[in-house]
Parts: sequence; structure tokens; C-alpha cells
Amino acid sequence: MIVGKQLVANLTAMHAIHPALNMLANDILGFLGIGEIESRFRQVAVSNTIGGLVAGITLGFIFDVIYRIAFSRTKKSHENLKRILKK
Repeated sequence: MIVGKQLVANLTAMHAIHPALNMLANDILGFLGIGEIESRFRQVAVSNTIGGLVAGITLGFIFDVIYRIAFSRTKKSHENLKRILKK
């Protein structure tokens, strides 16, 4: 059951994520002045790798910042609650 669900989810996500990563990487490669790679397979592999790295690092940074902000607010509220209960 779980394997079937994972297979369907991956196939569904594949049609949305891989073209987006490919377009992102092609824009980055174009900006850097690197033209088309002669082999279509290499082009797709390089594009997906670069797009995945850029998207992964960006999302990782965003989620890290959100986590740090949420953690600091939670810690402050816990300290405030301790201070209120002492009174």
C-alpha cells in the first residue's frame, strides 16, 4: 500500500518538478554563458543536478530561518511563562 502510494506520488511530482528544475538550471547556465551541451542526456542530467542543488539549498535556507525564528519565539514564550508563574 505504502509503496504504491509512493510510486503514484513520485510519478505525479516528476511531471511538475523536473521541468521546473530543468528550466531553472538552463536559466542559470545561460546567465553564466554556458551554452547547450552536445548530448541531450548530459544536458538533462546537468540541468537536473544544478536545478536540484539550487532549489534544495534555497529551500533549506528558508526552512532553517523559519525554524530558528519559531524556536526563538517558543523559547522566549516559555521563559515568559516561567517568569509569570513565579510571581
